[in-house]
Amino acid sequence: MHDRSSAPRLVLAIALLALFATPAPTSALELTLDELVDRALEVSYDVDAARKREDMTQARVDASTALLASNPFVSFSFWDTTDTRIVNDGREGIGPSYTLSVSQTFEIAGQRGKRMEVARRNAEVAAANVASARDSLVIQVRRAFFETLEAHQRVQFAYELLHWRRELIKAYRRASAADRNGAEMRASRAEGDYAAEKHSLYLQESRLRRLLDVPAGESLVLVGDFEPPQENLPSEEQLVAFALEHRADLAAHRAAAASDEAYLSLNRRSAIPNVTLSGFVSRSDDDDDDEIQFGASISVPLPVFRTDGPNIREALAERQRSQAEARDVERTVERDVREARYAVVAAARGLQRVRQEILPRARETLSLRDAAFDRGEAGIWELVNAEIDLVEARQEELSAQRIHASAVIELERAIGGEISRVAPSAPASEAASDASQP
Repeated sequence: MHDRSSAPRLVLAIALLALFATPAPTSALELTLDELVDRALEVSYDVDAARKREDMTQARVDASTALLASNPFVSFSFWDTTDTRIVNDGREGIGPSYTLSVSQTFEIAGQRGKRMEVARRNAEVAAANVASARDSLVIQVRRAFFETLEAHQRVQFAYELLHWRRELIKAYRRASAADRNGAEMRASRAEGDYAAEKHSLYLQESRLRRLLDVPAGESLVLVGDFEPPQENLPSEEQLVAFALEHRADLAAHRAAAASDEAYLSLNRRSAIPNVTLSGFVSRSDDDDDDEIQFGASISVPLPVFRTDGPNIREALAERQRSQAEARDVERTVERDVREARYAVVAAARGLQRVRQEILPRARETLSLRDAAFDRGEAGIWELVNAEIDLVEARQEELSAQRIHASAVIELERAIGGEISRVAPSAPASEAASDASQP
C-alpha cells in the first residue's frame, strides 16, 4: 500500500530537483552577505557622494588654519612729468616718482580660533553623514539579502503546493461536479500564487542587483541562510545607552549643534572690528634732491551703516533650532530602540511558536495520515491535505524567520551597530508574556 503514496512524492522530488537543485553556472556570481555588503559599498553613489562632501569640508578645515584671514594688499604707484626745473641756471627734466604701500588686516578677539572650530565641527558633521550613509546602505543590503532568500524558498513552496493541489484533483475524479470544480479552482489559485511568487522573486533580485550594480544577464547566487534567534538580548537601557553613543545620524545632529554654537561665538567676536595696518615708501624727484618718504597707518571700520546685530540674531536662532533638533532626535532614538527591541522579542516568540507547536503537529499529522493510507483506512484526499498542511507550516516558519531577521536588522539600525557589541543581559524570549500585552 505504501507505493500508492510514493509516486506523487517522487514526481515532486524530481521536479524540485530540476527547478532548484540545478548546479549554478560556472560564471555565476556567488556572494555571501558580507561580500554583498562590501560590493554595495564600493558601487554606492550615496556613500561616494557623502565621502566627496567630507573631502570638501576637510579642504575648508585646511583653509581655516591659515594664520591670517586675508592676504596682504600691495600697491605700487609710478608717475612722471614733462615739466622741467632750473638747476645751476639751467633747466633739466624732473625724474620719475613712485610709491610702494603694503596693508594687512588682522583679526582680533580670537576669531581665527573660532573659524577653525566651525570648520572642524562641519567636518565632523560630514564624517557622521558618511557613517550614516554607510549604515543605511548596509541595512538595505541585509534586508534585500534575507528577503531574496525568502522569495527563493517561497517559490519552492508555491510549486509544492501547486503540485499537491493538482494531485488532489485526482481524489475528486469520482466526486460531484461541484467538488471537482472546487478542486480545479484551488489548483488554479495555486498556479496563480506560484506565478506571483516568481514575480516577487524577480523584483527582489532586481532590487538586489541595483544595489550591487550587477547586470541583469549575470547569474547571481546568494550563499547563506537565516541566522538563528539570539539567545540573550540586552536590556532596553543598555541598548538605548549604546544607541545614544553610536547612532551616526545622532552624532551628525550633535556635531551640527556644536558647529552652530561655534558659529554664534564667531559672530559675536566678529562684532569687534578687525585692525588694518598699512605702511608706505615714496620717492619723489621734484626738488633739488631725491627724497624718500615713508610712514605707517592703522585703521578700523566703523559699524555705522552695517552692524553685526542681525548676523548674531540669525546665528542664535540657528543654534537654538539645531539644539532642539538634536534633543528631538535623541528622543526618537530612544523610542526607536524600545519599539525595535519589542519587535525582536515578539518575532522570536512567533518563530518559537511555529517551530515548537505548528511544525511538529503538521509532521505528526502527515505521519499518521501516511500510516492510515498504507493500512487502507484513509484515502488520497486525507494524505494530500496533510502534505499541504505541512508545506503551509513550512511557509509559516519561513515567514517567521524573515520577520525575525527584519526585526533584528531594524534593532541594529536603531542602535547604530551590531547587537553583539552590547553586553547581553536577558534571554530574547524573556518578554514572551510582554509580547502578548497591548
